[in-house]
Amino acid sequence: MIVTDTSTLKQKSQPLYVGDLKKIRKVSEQLFQEIKNHPNAVGLSAIQIGIPLRIAIVYLGSGTQNPRRWTVIVNPSVESQSDEVQEAEEGCLSIPNTVLLVSRPWSVRVGYRDLKYKFYKEKFYGIDARVIQHEIDHMDGILMTDRGK
Repeated sequence: MIVTDTSTLKQKSQPLYVGDLKKIRKVSEQLFQEIKNHPNAVGLSAIQIGIPLRIAIVYLGSGTQNPRRWTVIVNPSVESQSDEVQEAEEGCLSIPNTVLLVSRPWSVRVGYRDLKYKFYKEKFYGIDARVIQHEIDHMDGILMTDRGK
């Protein structure tokens, strides 16, 4: 079930470690089960299902040669971002029936780990960058209502 309680959503999520592989797999399965109930969603953080851990699933691949795919990101962090900022509408499963204009960097370089705790560093653009930043915000206790208008 999606959490809408602001006091829960404002919590900072805790990092995961290599010894947490079973927990990473279990939480990612819970995220995939929940996201199936929301066919238009493009991301979901663990805190949104009441689990304050730095893990999310994101639907990536727009504007690339790669097909769109669900990707698990563990302990993501923005390592650099473009100076170019783009304002666009965002919605959030935890804030139903609300769409806000949110300004975000157009591109970001993000370090993250996968289900097996392998480290990746990738650059994301456009909607992919927006989705990842939105989910990282959730992990940091920041909601789109804190950034949007």
